[in-house]
Amino acid sequence: MQKLELALGNLQKQIASQPATQEALKWYGAKTEQEKLILKLVAAFVAIMLVVALIIQPIIKSHTTAEKKLEKSTKLYQTLASNAGKFGGASSNSSQGQPILNVVTKAAKARGLTLKRFEPDGNKLKVWFENTPFDSTIGLIEELSVSNGILAEQINVERSDKSGRADIRATLTR
Repeated sequence: MQKLELALGNLQKQIASQPATQEALKWYGAKTEQEKLILKLVAAFVAIMLVVALIIQPIIKSHTTAEKKLEKSTKLYQTLASNAGKFGGASSNSSQGQPILNVVTKAAKARGLTLKRFEPDGNKLKVWFENTPFDSTIGLIEELSVSNGILAEQINVERSDKSGRADIRATLTR
């Protein structure tokens, strides 16, 4: 800390010894108190504008750019997700005639998962998995989307006491 103070003191002495600095101090000293106040206000205004122009404005611009990029990526994802069933091949067509509950329970059983509860709601199906392996359950939901055109409208995940496990509720639809 003392080295920093010493270095700043030396820098201040060097600046004060410059002829241009001495001329500026003479010029400033010759001004009236009202003129000095105006100069201080102008200097403060210029300093604030520099902070805004060099720091705050670039931060705002990068935030806006990031928001636009996120919005564009979200729209692209939604478009791809809504069209995923069209490109699923034969497997998506083979399950199209089956009720959504049959497809979901069959896929869950194939992964060794058990539905704790389910609730059909028109063309939607609400499913509950309790204390389930997180990766396997999310993999099931992805598989349903890609292979069967069944999309997750809403997913709620709550951490379980055991590592790698969770309570998952999802609303699935075609």
